[in-house]
Amino acid sequence: MKADAGARAAWLVAALALTPVALFVYLGHFSRMMGDDWGHFATAQQLGGADYFQFWWAQRYSSYTYILLHKALAPMGPEIMPQVFPAAIIALWLLSLAWLIAAILRILQIERNRRPVSVALAALLLTATLNSLYTWESIYWYSASVRYALPVALFILYIAFAIDGASRGRTSSGTGAAALGGAVLCFLNAGFSEMQLIIQLVFLSCMLAGVFAFKGGRARGRMLAQIAAGWGGTVISLLLQLTSPAISTRMHDGSSLGERVPLRSLGTLIAETVETVVAYLGDAGTIAGFSLMLLLGLAMAQVMAQPQQRGKAEAKGLALAAFLALASALLALILPVAIGLYSIGIVYPRLMISSVFAQIIAGVVFGACVGCMIKSSFHNLDGAAVWYSPVTKIGAAVVACYTLAVVITQVSLIPDFSLYAREWDARHQRIIELRESGAKNIEVPPYTFDMTAFIAANKEPIRGSDAYFYGVETIVETRS
Repeated sequence: MKADAGARAAWLVAALALTPVALFVYLGHFSRMMGDDWGHFATAQQLGGADYFQFWWAQRYSSYTYILLHKALAPMGPEIMPQVFPAAIIALWLLSLAWLIAAILRILQIERNRRPVSVALAALLLTATLNSLYTWESIYWYSASVRYALPVALFILYIAFAIDGASRGRTSSGTGAAALGGAVLCFLNAGFSEMQLIIQLVFLSCMLAGVFAFKGGRARGRMLAQIAAGWGGTVISLLLQLTSPAISTRMHDGSSLGERVPLRSLGTLIAETVETVVAYLGDAGTIAGFSLMLLLGLAMAQVMAQPQQRGKAEAKGLALAAFLALASALLALILPVAIGLYSIGIVYPRLMISSVFAQIIAGVVFGACVGCMIKSSFHNLDGAAVWYSPVTKIGAAVVACYTLAVVITQVSLIPDFSLYAREWDARHQRIIELRESGAKNIEVPPYTFDMTAFIAANKEPIRGSDAYFYGVETIVETRS
């Protein structure tokens, strides 16, 4: 009976943790076409598959998966995809995280309420990440979410698949099939954006080194096969993307696209990279998310870890894991900044989603490692309880307050987001009616609330791409 009550309580906590995630999904329902979306959908409607690919491959993107997915999804409806895609990405992200956490808990032999704990922790990690994003265009702007948010979710799925499969043990044929599947997934995932390619390549290289350092026995061989295959798929993606004419176009002609001049001087690049990284590290939202996850990891370690004395090797392992978590988060921040400044001379906040997620993960890992080290310093359960009982209660209270604050903020946005969606739909219908009546130059009223401006997406459609989409000459907002 006591175990049943504990399981019910754990699922209740998981349900409460899912509340802000559900609200993020609901807010995404109000997203509509904006910025680059017009051009992507317009060209997808006007050009055949090969012509569409060549158009973007030659002029703008080396990211082949991004181009192909836009073309594949276009027939489902440009009026529909922007509002359903946030839900699809968030759901994939949540499921991938829950699978990864469950696999890690199983490896750590933590069986009690593993499923609800995995769901709750995944929901809290996702809430902290989405709430800490430097701009919501990363998740609510269709073009940006496909390019930057979706590959993060898929990369988590790959890591969960690799860790879970390697820990369970496969036959030789099963290991080979899994490695091939991982290579294909990493190849496709690296094709969403140049930034995802670089981050994926670096982190898979680090994971290979980590497998050599920490793993032993048959699990090492299975894990090496999986990670090496993913790394190989990523390298093939790199070689393919280097053949795209868009690479030189974007790197050498960035100023013609309204972007800054690339920073090729090493001294200038280093100085501005450091300045930008420090600015991002000072972001209040990300600091709050990192601190929350650190406290959550600390509290969970007090509840779930056994109060036992650990040897020097185990203590060093925990300290190394904590250090690697922080170092990886810093690396995930430095890489996008340095690459962005070097390639086009600017760092768009929307491409920093991997960095934010890495910082949130680093918080919970660092907190858990510190919590385990503190708990292991006690010789008996009673001594440990003096420490971990208040920490657990404080941690739970802070997490609950943070989640409640996120929910209140989200609820307050619903009226404005809903108003934008209604006005967008009315404008869309009006433009179609005017076009059908023969109008070529169309005026539309401005939005009462412009969600595009609120989430910091590109406010103006690129080079009149909205007019191209509708098949008219111009679309302009009336001046008040």
